[in-house]
Amino acid sequence: MTRYRHITVGFALLTVTAGALCQLPDRPHTDKPPAEPPPSGVVSPELETFGRIIAIQASLEQIGYFNSAIASTDLALQESRELQRLGTAATDIGLVNGLSLRLRDSLDDTEHYNGRFLASFTKVQDTELKKLIKPLRKSYSQVSREARNVQQLMEPGKIVPEQLATGAANLEKALSDFRTDQIRLGREMGIQSK
Repeated sequence: MTRYRHITVGFALLTVTAGALCQLPDRPHTDKPPAEPPPSGVVSPELETFGRIIAIQASLEQIGYFNSAIASTDLALQESRELQRLGTAATDIGLVNGLSLRLRDSLDDTEHYNGRFLASFTKVQDTELKKLIKPLRKSYSQVSREARNVQQLMEPGKIVPEQLATGAANLEKALSDFRTDQIRLGREMGIQSK
C-alpha cells in the first residue's frame, strides 16, 4: 500500500509542479492597443506634405489632356524646325502655305489641350500650383506672339527666307520654353512625360 501511496503522492506533485511551471507571469490580458495621446490640433509636416501630394495629383482626364498638349507642342516644334530649314525653298508659295496650315493646326491643338488641361484643375490644384501655372501662361503668351509673327512672315508675296528662318527660330525657342514649363507642371502633379 505504501507503494501506491508513493505513486499517488508523486503523481500529485508532478501535476502541481507542471501546472505551476505553465503559468504566465502576471500582466494584463487585453486585445486593445495602448491609448493614443489626445489630439493637439497640430498636423505633422509629413502628413501635410502627403496631403498636398494627394491634393495636386493629376486625374486620368488631366493626364490625357497633358499628353495631348505635349504631343501637339512637339509637333509644332518639329514644324518650326522645318521652317528654319526651308532656305531658298521659302519662295515656293504652295510649300509655305502647306507648312503654314500644319503649323497653325498644331498650335491650335496645343492651345486647345493646354486650355482644357488648365481648366480641369480643382481649386486646390489652382492654389497649390499657382507658382508653376503663371510661368506656363506667360511662356504660352510668348508662343502666341511668335506664332503671329511667323504667320505674318509667311504671307504670300511677303516672304523673305532669312526673316522667316529667324522668326521660326524664335518660335522654336518659345515653344521649347513652353514645353519645359509644361513638363515642370506635369512632374509636380505626378505625370510622367513620354
